[in-house]
Amino acid sequence: MNIKKVVWAMVILGMAATSSVQAAEAKFAFVDVQKIFAEANAAKAAQTSLRQKEGQYKKELEAKGSSLQKLIEALQDPKVADADRAEKANEIRAKREEFQKTATDYEKRLNDERNSVSEDILKAIKQASQDIAKEKGYTAVLSSNQGLYYDNELDITADTLARVNDAAKP
Repeated sequence: MNIKKVVWAMVILGMAATSSVQAAEAKFAFVDVQKIFAEANAAKAAQTSLRQKEGQYKKELEAKGSSLQKLIEALQDPKVADADRAEKANEIRAKREEFQKTATDYEKRLNDERNSVSEDILKAIKQASQDIAKEKGYTAVLSSNQGLYYDNELDITADTLARVNDAAKP
C-alpha cells in the first residue's frame, strides 16, 4: 500500500515538474486595447459618423420639442375656448409621447451602432493578435491592463493596430 502512495506521489511530482517547465517556456505578449480603440481608423470613422447622426437626431428632437412647446404655450392662452382645451391637451399628450418615443429610438440606434462597431473592432484586434502570436510564437496575448509590469518588447500594440487598420481597408 505504501508503494502505491510512493508511485502516485512520483507521478504527481512528475506532472508538477512538467507543468512548471511548460510555464517557464510560455511566452506572452501584450496589447493596449484601449489605445487601438482610440486610434484605429475604423473607430475614428465610426466616431465621426456617430457624431453626425447624433447632431442630426438632436436637430430633429429640437424641432419636435419646439413644436411641442408652441402647443403648450397655445394651450395657456386664455382666449382658447374650454372645448378646444381638451383637444389641445390630448394633442400635447400625444406629441409628448411621440417625442419621448423618438428620443428613445434615436438613443437605441446610436447605442446599437456603437456596440456593432466595438464588436467589429474587437474581432479585428483578436484576429490580428492571434495572427501575430502564431507568427512570433507567443503562447498568449493579454490586454496590457492585465499586466502590472511587462517588458516593452512584449508590447505588440503597434503591430496589432497596423493589422486592424489594414483589415478595415476596402
